[in-house]
Amino acid sequence: FIILKKDEIKQIINRNILLKGQLVIDNQDFLVYKFNKDPFIYINEDATSFDSQVGINCKGNLCSTNVSGFMAYGPYSYLPQGEYSVSFMYRSNTGTDNRIGYVDINNSSIKYNNRSDLYGTNGVESVVQLNIDVSKFTTGWEYRVFYESGNLELINIKVN
Repeated sequence: FIILKKDEIKQIINRNILLKGQLVIDNQDFLVYKFNKDPFIYINEDATSFDSQVGINCKGNLCSTNVSGFMAYGPYSYLPQGEYSVSFMYRSNTGTDNRIGYVDINNSSIKYNNRSDLYGTNGVESVVQLNIDVSKFTTGWEYRVFYESGNLELINIKVN
């Protein structure tokens, strides 16, 4: 169960978390949601649901256009205190010795950035995982994929 003050919902609730629960109490000041599974998988979305500067939709994924820039960024979500894992699933027809860009977790309000380079995968799906250790409730988290060169197809981004 999660109990929320009504006046704080817009400030703290990620757009997906309440969709996973069942509203069981709605009174004047509070909402109570019941969850059958752990509701704290904050993001598990196809790449096309993220904002993009340079990516195009290709069969439900985001694909590079040979213009460098952020293929995916956002959603500026909140994270309560805890440890989290962010997985970026992608594939690339570029060879494994070639750097094609990078992924990162960014929060400019607390000057946090964790980054890992992306390399070609010879057309095989691959996952790059980054970890976050959040010391206190923080808003403004974004998960980004920056495309530089070669070929890149972003499949999804998952935070749990």
